[in-house]
Amino acid sequence: MTLLAAGAVLLVGCASTPNNASTLSKEDILRQPDVKGKPPTVFPKQLDEVRQAGLRALTFVGCEVKTQDPLFLSGRRPNKFGLFVGSGGETVKIFLYPESEKQTHVWVDTDLSFVGMAGQQSWDKQVLEAMSKILDGNQLGKAQ
Repeated sequence: MTLLAAGAVLLVGCASTPNNASTLSKEDILRQPDVKGKPPTVFPKQLDEVRQAGLRALTFVGCEVKTQDPLFLSGRRPNKFGLFVGSGGETVKIFLYPESEKQTHVWVDTDLSFVGMAGQQSWDKQVLEAMSKILDGNQLGKAQ
């Protein structure tokens, strides 16, 4: 029981959420370590449309949405424990930067937690693919 409680404390402290996420300005987005120096995925859509697609994509990959700020979204996948290795527990973050009225830059980053890291995976590609399909008006199948 004590080991489980210690694991829960480690799990909570592992995911890196930007400081003052709800107050992030456009300029703050570009200074985030998960964004700085990395090329964005560019969607030729307005911020609100891309933001809604991001929320849908998070739920599509099995995340429970935890943060819904104007320029930052995050969700967490539930932990699952199997016979040998646990999975889930990843925190998926979406950073949004409105480049113009009709163009939004997006960065997606997955943080792995200490507990279950061996069974975890990055969800960046799946989230971006889901966002693209949503914004293109395509139907989504089930996430893997």
